Amino acid sequence: LAQLQAAAPGVPIIGLNYYNPNLYYWLEPGGPEGEFIATESTNVVLILDGVLQQTFGAFGVPVADITGAFDTADFSLRGGVPRNVRVICQLTWMCEEVSEIPDIHPNKNGYKVIARTVEQLLKELGII
Repeated sequence: LAQLQAAAPGVPIIGLNYYNPNLYYWLEPGGPEGEFIATESTNVVLILDGVLQQTFGAFGVPVADITGAFDTADFSLRGGVPRNVRVICQLTWMCEEVSEIPDIHPNKNGYKVIARTVEQLLKELGII
């Protein structure tokens, strides 16, 4: 970050934190194993977010809250499925059967949510 800031003084840098694609495992394989993977991987993502916040913060870089935008920590149940699991299926390719390996990347709607989250932060900062 110091090198980026030195190379382009005054150019805004925005950090992003992460959503948890592993929430998918709540559904597949499901059961206690899937729930364990989903909850523990969420704990890891939240720890990583704290590290990112401290690291970016040390350089004065604001962070767009993608974790929050994807409701990553919201395990509230509806119909037996947590909100964050439903969201990960709506905003990524994880729950689509397009290959043998789940695809962690956002789909079109996921990228829209990420873009809106970054845009909102840029507006709050008066950059746009």
